[in-house]
Amino acid sequence: MLTGADKDASQKDEGDRLYKSATQLSLLAAEPQANYQLPPQQWVEILVDCPGAQGLYTYSIPLDLRINAGDIVSVPFGTQLTGGIAIRLLAAH
Repeated sequence: MLTGADKDASQKDEGDRLYKSATQLSLLAAEPQANYQLPPQQWVEILVDCPGAQGLYTYSIPLDLRINAGDIVSVPFGTQLTGGIAIRLLAAH
């Protein structure tokens, strides 16, 4: 009779075999018709709200985030996180 710990160990061993098998299969399978293109990286110029900061600073926009000109944002600036205003979007940096 298997105890709870023995069952867990048995299931883990079986799970490891299944995982390795699935990994090996994924290396052999391919999808030649799949579209793997990522959207182009976008950039935004930010007017940072920090004493002594002058000009606009350019930041990359994460692919899952949408920003428009005029949005209030939080951005890393030096060793701190500070507020700013998105001034304009750029297609290239």
